[in-house]
Amino acid sequence: MSGTYRHPAYKHGHTKHHLFRTWLQMLNRCHNPRNPQYKDYGKRGITVCIRWRESFEAFCKDMGDKPEPSMSIDRVDNDKGYTKQNTRWATRKQQSTNNRSNRWLEYMGERWRLCDLAEYVGIAPTTLASRIDRAGMSVSDAVEKPLNQHKSPDVYKKKAAELGISPSTLRCRVKKHGWLIAITSSFTRGRPKNVEKH
Repeated sequence: MSGTYRHPAYKHGHTKHHLFRTWLQMLNRCHNPRNPQYKDYGKRGITVCIRWRESFEAFCKDMGDKPEPSMSIDRVDNDKGYTKQNTRWATRKQQSTNNRSNRWLEYMGERWRLCDLAEYVGIAPTTLASRIDRAGMSVSDAVEKPLNQHKSPDVYKKKAAELGISPSTLRCRVKKHGWLIAITSSFTRGRPKNVEKH
């Protein structure tokens, strides 16, 4: 079995259509485990709707031509699959602002963009996404469970400067009380004030 999905559309003369490659690549990354991109799509539960899966013509009818040749297919909600309602033609700029780092998460009763939550707790967005998607952690565990090497020196230095304290002081507070409590503005005289540890 090759790494390319062979669809009946091959038999109907569609291979030379300018949208055929886009459609075929979409199917491959969502439904072919041998495709290199499958881990970021199909393995995450991202699928192509049955209407498009079974018919290249339906895909073309629903999507229409690209408004601009440089545009590519994009999902509005990156946690949902390819459907007429959730798919659009997007520019590179739109694609870059609609990646997985901009997905929304629920944490401590609030709605966060993944990239903002990662910055708040001091880890890389890719690390947070990987803990949730690949390790199967809940959002709370992904945020709160220590990493093997928790917080780089640059993270401590940057956050300490924002708080007006030394990196070593911040490290001591984190070691004793945890990162989320240590970086709060209400933390005074080495003790957390009116902050509950979750």
